[in-house]
Amino acid sequence: MAAGSDLLSTPNNDGVSLLVDYALNLDPTKDQSPNVPKAVLTGGNLSYTFYVGNAYVRFRIQSSADLHTWSSAGVTVSAQDANGNCTATVPRFSGRCFMRLVVTH
Repeated sequence: MAAGSDLLSTPNNDGVSLLVDYALNLDPTKDQSPNVPKAVLTGGNLSYTFYVGNAYVRFRIQSSADLHTWSSAGVTVSAQDANGNCTATVPRFSGRCFMRLVVTH
């Protein structure tokens, strides 16, 4: 990508912004939509594993029961592993549960 590109743009139209490509160590010249991390339900927990090895971005994981109200309360994040990944986990008590990754620079 050219220097000065809009970090929120998606030049290859895959729906993944340049900022997210960079943050998750993905190749912005390829369709990365299948490679973006997805939340997984295991037992009573919803978990989300994501790359955190880029020092110039900050991550926040939030959960929601209704896709309108988001909070980091109750979300635990593991230490970074040898591959540069962390796993965020939130208990799923009942009903719907969603997680999202918020990336800032």
